[in-house]
Amino acid sequence: GQLAVMEGDSQAATEEFLNAVELQPRNGFYAEKLADLYEQSEQYESAFEERERIAYLKPGDRRSAVLAVRAAVLTNRLDVAGQWHERAVQNDPYGGGELVEAANFFARTEREDRARELLARFEKLHSTNLRAWQRAGEVFAFLGEEASAERAAGCAEASQVGCWANG
Repeated sequence: GQLAVMEGDSQAATEEFLNAVELQPRNGFYAEKLADLYEQSEQYESAFEERERIAYLKPGDRRSAVLAVRAAVLTNRLDVAGQWHERAVQNDPYGGGELVEAANFFARTEREDRARELLARFEKLHSTNLRAWQRAGEVFAFLGEEASAERAAGCAEASQVGCWANG
């Protein structure tokens, strides 16, 4: 399968990784390669199935849950995407980036209360992740919370040394 990928033969690679998954269905590596191939060929339904399989095989892995979220969104399974966001937050409760991404998702899918809860958790982290602060500012602005959006935007500036320390 890897050789077929390197040779640019995605059909042969897909067949080989399908075979590998059948032989070792609990091996997440093969399922990940298969999901990647499906995504590259825009077979999003199949990619989603593999991403979910991987996330179930790796129950504590934040990355697998996040990839399942993205695959669910591509197939317009927003309820499932929300569940995987919750799992990703549960798997990494101190991950500022995931808290903010989940908040963004929930804000845009009319679960604003959940979005605000996640943003509050993010703020309590006193994160130094400037990108997460920038994204938090965008989510606050989307929610119409201008003062919080301005504060978060200030926290996203590299020169803002004490923003997270002052909580």
